[in-house]
Amino acid sequence: MYLPGEWTSDAAQRRRAGVPQYVTFAAKTQLALDLLDRLAVWDRPMAGWARRPCPATAPGR
Repeated sequence: MYLPGEWTSDAAQRRRAGVPQYVTFAAKTQLALDLLDRLAVWDRPMAGWARRPCPATAPGR
C-alpha cells in the first residue's frame, strides 16, 4: 500500500483513514522492488517487459 510521506507524521489522518501504525512510508520504486522480490520467492517467471531495460535509463539518454 502506498502511503504518502506527509501521512506518516499525521496521526489524526492515519486514524481517519484506518491506516495501522506499522504501515510506514516507502517510495513507489521501493514498493515495486518489494513486489518483484515476492515474485521471485513464488518462483514464477517475470513478464517479458519486466526483464527489459527501462528506455528512460538507457545509455545515451
